[in-house]
Amino acid sequence: MNLTEVQGDIFLAPYDSKFVQCISADYVMGKGIATQFNERFNTRQRILERYEPKEVFRNGYCIFDGLITYCLVTKGKYYQKPTYKSLEEALIYLRDNWLSQLTDNEIVISSPKIGCGLDQLNWNKVKDLIINTFAYMDNLIWYVYYL
Repeated sequence: MNLTEVQGDIFLAPYDSKFVQCISADYVMGKGIATQFNERFNTRQRILERYEPKEVFRNGYCIFDGLITYCLVTKGKYYQKPTYKSLEEALIYLRDNWLSQLTDNEIVISSPKIGCGLDQLNWNKVKDLIINTFAYMDNLIWYVYYL
């Protein structure tokens, strides 16, 4: 696993990237980077099309013009804050249920500093969670974008 921090716009990430973002289970996506994902990729609508509205939504993904966005649910309501535990559980779900299914020789992830903007988690702790969760995935390259 190789994690690299990149100062720049996440939406200029390499085309072969799979995006990762954190959202709430109510899919509001009304502030922060989630709003930008929703505006560019219609994330909210694509998730609602993929999953039943009343379904207990754990984590999901949507596809827009071949681009995959993994949406990690780290809190129930948009106004709540995630915990390190809820983020770790979402990362483990990403690893075990989505990334482990890929046959790509090289998996490229692009994300913001997940959980660290409006959600106010500490980036150094989150970075350690990501590195520890995906440590054994030698074919994973994770770019973390920040402005």
